[in-house]
Amino acid sequence: MTAKKRIGFSERAIYHDVAEDILTEFHPWLKENYFPADQKLLSAAGRYGQTTAERLWFGTIVTGEQFIVDEKGTRLIRNTCPFRLTWKRRPPRTSAM
Repeated sequence: MTAKKRIGFSERAIYHDVAEDILTEFHPWLKENYFPADQKLLSAAGRYGQTTAERLWFGTIVTGEQFIVDEKGTRLIRNTCPFRLTWKRRPPRTSAM
């Protein structure tokens, strides 16, 4: 039996190692620290999810220049970043971010 694939789609992305005001302070066109995903791509993923047995997951992608390789680093991100590091198996968001 072949295991079903899990496919992840980013609804938005954020840096875990950049101060909250750095991006918006020095890039005034950014309204928040998150970089929203393309809504057309998310809509297409949602439509694909209705036609496939693949497991689709939607959530926030976290990136940075530090490599997080242990539970201590993961806890640090969870405790200091204003978002949750969980991914949900659900339809993509359709409202503006």
